[in-house]
Amino acid sequence: MGLQQDWARQHKTFHEALKYLIEKCEKVRITVMQNGIVGGNTHRALNVSEFRGFVLVDEVAPLIFINAVDTKSAQIFTLIHEVAHILIGSSAVVEASPLNSHNAAVEKLCNEAAAEMLCPRDLFIRQWHTHYPDGVVYETLSNIFKVSPIVIGRRALDLKIVPREEFFSFYYEYLERLKNQKTSSTSSGNFYNTLMSRLGNTFTSAVVYQASTGNIQYSEAFRLTGLKTKTFEKLVKLVQERGV
Repeated sequence: MGLQQDWARQHKTFHEALKYLIEKCEKVRITVMQNGIVGGNTHRALNVSEFRGFVLVDEVAPLIFINAVDTKSAQIFTLIHEVAHILIGSSAVVEASPLNSHNAAVEKLCNEAAAEMLCPRDLFIRQWHTHYPDGVVYETLSNIFKVSPIVIGRRALDLKIVPREEFFSFYYEYLERLKNQKTSSTSSGNFYNTLMSRLGNTFTSAVVYQASTGNIQYSEAFRLTGLKTKTFEKLVKLVQERGV
């Protein structure tokens, strides 16, 4: 994906970091789709406790789906976890949590790969020792590496630079703080931006191109995108303007 170790520090927000990673995936022909609801039904939200994402491995068109109801930091971890699945050629529907208790060797490997990619060992250890005296090391490193504080804690635990007692004390305290916080949603905002996020830029541009060149019927394009004549025409114009 052509990422430097300090790529995350170049982005101010988790949203920007996630968008950057998705663009990197699409450049290597990995389709990434995000949705927080079933189809277009805003009354049927996807449950994060059931799954955070899935991956379909294919030599031509590998696809990653991310549950957009989840927090941006969690979506980032899920995305890289699923990229690891593609690299080893293993499709899966997974929770993709840094604390996943699943015993499968593949899931363990993908979690470890995601942790190493997002929080490189040597860089992480240096930052940990630099910021640990501040008293808010989990939150500080969360912003530096663009992962959740829980991922930071688990990484520190796995690298044996924090005692288990301290980690679990932080972990349960953090869960209490999360109880009253709302997760992100894709149900608002610009309709076409949301649509392209759900379909993925790669898939959207492919459907628009195939319909525009006559390789597929417009009725098929409507079915694939869930749009009708006027809304699809606006999507075509938007894709052409953006050069997606």
